[in-house]
Amino acid sequence: MFRAGVAGFVGVAFFLLVATAVLASEVDVGCVKALAFFPDGKLAVAVTLGVEVREVPSLEEVKFLRAQTGFVTCMALSPDGRLLALGSEKKIELWDVAGGNLVSMLEGHTNWVRALSFSPDGKTLASASDDKTVRLWDVASGNCTATLTSHHNWVVALAFSPGGDFLASGSFDKTVVLWDVATKTPLATLAHEARVSALAVSSDGKLLLAGLDNGSVYFWDVATRELRRVLEGHGSRAGALALSPDGKVFIVGADDGAVSLGRVAEPEKVTTLFTHPEAVTGVCFSPDGKFLASGSQDGMLLLTECATLGLP
Repeated sequence: MFRAGVAGFVGVAFFLLVATAVLASEVDVGCVKALAFFPDGKLAVAVTLGVEVREVPSLEEVKFLRAQTGFVTCMALSPDGRLLALGSEKKIELWDVAGGNLVSMLEGHTNWVRALSFSPDGKTLASASDDKTVRLWDVASGNCTATLTSHHNWVVALAFSPGGDFLASGSFDKTVVLWDVATKTPLATLAHEARVSALAVSSDGKLLLAGLDNGSVYFWDVATRELRRVLEGHGSRAGALALSPDGKVFIVGADDGAVSLGRVAEPEKVTTLFTHPEAVTGVCFSPDGKFLASGSQDGMLLLTECATLGLP
């Protein structure tokens, strides 16, 4: 159950199973660490030992990139789909997807890398770590161009704005910091009631969603830094977030395995689509909005047709 509060009003919305949701494909891939769609519609699935590239909708594996530096913790795909970044203990691997080659190794973090995000132009890679820092890397040279130090605990979530002017970082210190990418200085610090575990920015850059360890989701107005709404959770960590390409629908993946859908205009009306056997570790929409991919800690990878969810 979620509780939604705004402007002094508290509404209660019970999860309801959507019986009409149609799974296009289902496979077991091993522990899913992250998911991302390529521009051509293929799906990148980060697992413990590397990244699988799978066809959609069949989910047939067509390529595997094996990590060189240990267990994978996170992944990011460049906007053009040419490069993949993999995070592990202290290191980041940059891969050329087409050639299947390791392009460079980025070193500098002193603890596990927990999140990665490419800037919209693909020239900068941001990384977040248990060393409490965010680093910015020049993709072409592999050089670290800045180390951002404002958090006081592990940094586990990142999201660039669509225009690339700001970067959001979420931490176990219960804050989200908005960074000016040009000046590499903090624009604002947004406080939360629990540790931040996931972030998502709308396609127009106006809305920021923050998922928390207690299952709540915060909706922030980026321009005014005002909290629009709090969708209070049922106690299970909201570890994965996604916004549809048109920005109208959000998806929450929780540690209890639930994958839930809500509309940004009416976030109090949240519906559970289906439940994974274990914690959901990744959710994402295909670029054309036709498919929703979700993956979990037990290795279940599901592909759902969005048309069956009643979406536009």
